Amino acid sequence: MVFETSRISVSGKGNIFRTHSMIDYIKDEIITKKLFDNVSNKKQTELVENLSCGVLGAWVGVLRYKALSMAENDKEFFLKIQSGNGVLDLNEDLAPSGWRTEDVINQVSIQTGLNSNSVRVFLNLIKDKFGELSGNKAFEPIGWIEKKDNGSFQASLWKDFLLPVNDDDPPELI
Repeated sequence: MVFETSRISVSGKGNIFRTHSMIDYIKDEIITKKLFDNVSNKKQTELVENLSCGVLGAWVGVLRYKALSMAENDKEFFLKIQSGNGVLDLNEDLAPSGWRTEDVINQVSIQTGLNSNSVRVFLNLIKDKFGELSGNKAFEPIGWIEKKDNGSFQASLWKDFLLPVNDDDPPELI
């Protein structure tokens, strides 16, 4: 499937799932399904929200690292990213090709301070949401995520996926 690769254009059409919406979804799922003990008061809810943000940021960081490493070593991939045709294949646990699921979990765990079981809970919630969104809405920091028939995913990256965030960028796109 061919997807539009401009965040601003996709956002203007309402076809984007924002980062804060993903964080709210994760937080609500954790509280509703009681996936962690003792998340009942405002302080604990804020902690879950902050951890959701941390896990999501660390996971997107893994994808950026993978894409940057591919772009540095493969000029064709670099040109594909620049033209909005860059694609990352992800396994059924959201690990990019060439990474083991455990490596991603360990990296996210190191960056967030969460144990691996907790990281799995967060990543499973993200994976579930991507299954719902598959091909219908783009995910703000990455691009379009499609779930494949075999349970794996494919991320069609924004053409600015590897660019640094600028202070001039609209806040809704950061």
